[in-house]
Amino acid sequence: MAVVVSSSGNAPAFKAKMTVYVFVCVVIAAFGGLIFGYDIGISGGVTAMDDFLKKFFPSVWERKQHVHENNYCKYDNQFLQLFTSSLYLAALVASFLASAVCSKLGRKPTMQFASVFFLIGVGLTAGAVNIVMLIIGRILLGFGVGFGNQAVPLFLSEIAPAQLRGGLNIVFQLMVTIGIFIANLVNYFTAAIHPHGWRIALAGAAVPAVILLFGSLIICETPTSLIERNKNEEGKEALRKIRGVDDIDEEYESIVNACDIASQVKDPYRKLLKPASRPPFIIGMLLQLFQQFTGINAIMFYAPVLFQTVGFGSDAALLSAVITGVINVLSTFVGIYLMTVYVFVCVVIAAFGGLIFGYDIGISGGVTAMDDFLKKFFPSVWERKQHVHENNYCKYDNQFLQLFTSSLYLAALVASFLASAVCSKLGRKPTMQFASIFFLIGVGLTAGAVNIVMLIIGRILLGFGVGFGNQAVPLFLSEIAPAQLRGGLNIVFQLMVTIGIFIANLVNYFTATVHPNGWRIALGGAAIPAVILLFGSLIICETPTSLIERNKNEEGKEALRKIRGVDDINEEYESIVNACEIASQVKDPYRKLLKPRRINAIMFSRAVLFQTVGFGSLPRALSFSGVLSPEDNNRREILLLQSSVHMLICQVGILMHNERLGHHGNTRKPQALVVVIFVCVYVMGFAWSWGPLGWLIPSETFPLETRTAGFAVAVSCNMFFTFVIAQAFLSMLCGMRSGIFFFFSAWIIVMGLFAMFFIPETKGVPIDEMRERVWKPHWFWKRYMLAEDDHQDVEKRT
Repeated sequence: MAVVVSSSGNAPAFKAKMTVYVFVCVVIAAFGGLIFGYDIGISGGVTAMDDFLKKFFPSVWERKQHVHENNYCKYDNQFLQLFTSSLYLAALVASFLASAVCSKLGRKPTMQFASVFFLIGVGLTAGAVNIVMLIIGRILLGFGVGFGNQAVPLFLSEIAPAQLRGGLNIVFQLMVTIGIFIANLVNYFTAAIHPHGWRIALAGAAVPAVILLFGSLIICETPTSLIERNKNEEGKEALRKIRGVDDIDEEYESIVNACDIASQVKDPYRKLLKPASRPPFIIGMLLQLFQQFTGINAIMFYAPVLFQTVGFGSDAALLSAVITGVINVLSTFVGIYLMTVYVFVCVVIAAFGGLIFGYDIGISGGVTAMDDFLKKFFPSVWERKQHVHENNYCKYDNQFLQLFTSSLYLAALVASFLASAVCSKLGRKPTMQFASIFFLIGVGLTAGAVNIVMLIIGRILLGFGVGFGNQAVPLFLSEIAPAQLRGGLNIVFQLMVTIGIFIANLVNYFTATVHPNGWRIALGGAAIPAVILLFGSLIICETPTSLIERNKNEEGKEALRKIRGVDDINEEYESIVNACEIASQVKDPYRKLLKPRRINAIMFSRAVLFQTVGFGSLPRALSFSGVLSPEDNNRREILLLQSSVHMLICQVGILMHNERLGHHGNTRKPQALVVVIFVCVYVMGFAWSWGPLGWLIPSETFPLETRTAGFAVAVSCNMFFTFVIAQAFLSMLCGMRSGIFFFFSAWIIVMGLFAMFFIPETKGVPIDEMRERVWKPHWFWKRYMLAEDDHQDVEKRT
């Protein structure tokens, strides 16, 4: 199964599905981002390890031992900074070579070159015996980063359906943050391995490189790249494969036309200087500058060093870096699921009701196939299984065995009517709590069953849990979600059902070999999501609709304000009040359902109550997340503006607090902890906005004729500014002390103003139609388009 992607707004109706194959391609390619992120995180941790410093930078290690040495200056060493920055200088140079390889050979071979460069670089750095070998290894790693950062975002943008391009391209940034997080964990644990922990940390980068190298053998080349290289039939077949539909002619023609125009451009870098190319060119360069001058990579490179500077010990500093890595990853997910943090927590907790349901669907089939289970409760079925000549279709034909499975759903059917009344009278939250309790008692009875009666009673109680859960959870999700995200958030219920099925199948597989009580473990596993739902429901709120429906208007208004995250909720509040007043006039809701105009309500209720068949695989379930991406459901410039304010407040907070901190290691831990909190909140703001959009916007806005060249410039700018920050940060820290955060704050103000006035909306626009739909209507950039049109008119007349 696949998710059908339809166009919206003014986008042309290119038909596509989010296929399993595209999902696999995206995940494999995004390991290029994990490689990049791992290096960002690992270098800062390694440069804080004493064994590493003793071997390659003894003067820095000696300064670390001096109690009265200024904390801000202990790491001020040009060669130490060169260890970090050399990679980005090499990546800058490599990005131009990678652009040519990307155009001539394709996106896929470029990713393979990136993997090879990275593996050689890992070998040299992990095995380094002197600083020259170390730096050469870092340069080769830089070539790997340059090739990977050139190819992967382009690959993701070109393979994705237009309406999911933001959601899929953000996977690159997500993998970067996961790489940073993994690197911080590795740093923390390898710091205690003497004297070669740093070698293990550096060698760990080989794992994602190997995955990308061999994974790239099974992914396809992008249709755009194939057609660009005159392989039209292969391109058409690739397009059909990744879209999952046969009717791809319109999109195919669009790509062919773009390639025809691109083929007329002999010097794409010169083309970048022409008026029509200036908007994406300027935005692409400035986005990379802003991305680095927020200070994010300075913090990520040197997080352990920075935390040691403000008073943490080496172990605590590494652990603090792990914390920022966790925040970075989770915040990227929050970027994917944009809403208030509280709503996000409520949605995840409530959706465990779906996981309970899915787990039971998956576990019952596996348990009924286990011999130990059959011997104990259904010996006649087990005996038939042993008969070689018994008809396979009849081996499991036993009414009590079928009752074991079906009793749950019969009980759920009955319970759903009772749950409906509880839901109305007591609320959605208590109904979910009742579901958890029923389920926990049912799990105890089934997992501990000694006879078939106990087993069936347990299943009936599980059915009551399912009935209550399936009644309350979808209602809760629909009522708590903002209108524009309601469909996406309600799908989380289905997502958790499919995850539950998947987990149950894994549990069945492993417990089948645990004799004689593997089936008890499998059935008992259902208690875990039930416990999470039970205790998690204590921290979530009741829905505003349920509160107002039960005449708790002020509580409902406060709950609405809490979940929306804004004070101006009067319009929505009045809408809910009106709906509740109309609902209160209906004395017999079941009879009301039978009126002709309520047929859709019947269909909806039936779907909620009986979702026992038709659940797709996990890849299908995960593909639903594409509809939840903020980059595809919200204005991108708003995200950039919000996060600019967010990050500015954090930078100013760090600046003001650091003024009160000591410079010589005498900082009190509670004071230093405040800095860590500010850094974590700051990282959150970057991770859901400037991080992913800094890569997405340049990858989607260049026309095909300058796409690889333009993106090469963007990548090279990113690497250049990253090099500048990496090379200069420790010296700046020493010279400017806490004033360095004032420096970054000023840049955040500049980039916020730039986002407000100069970054256009690109959501849902086909990648090859940016000129007409994005640049020409823009108040500022349209002048370059008009100048280009005038120039072309003059050329035609002459």
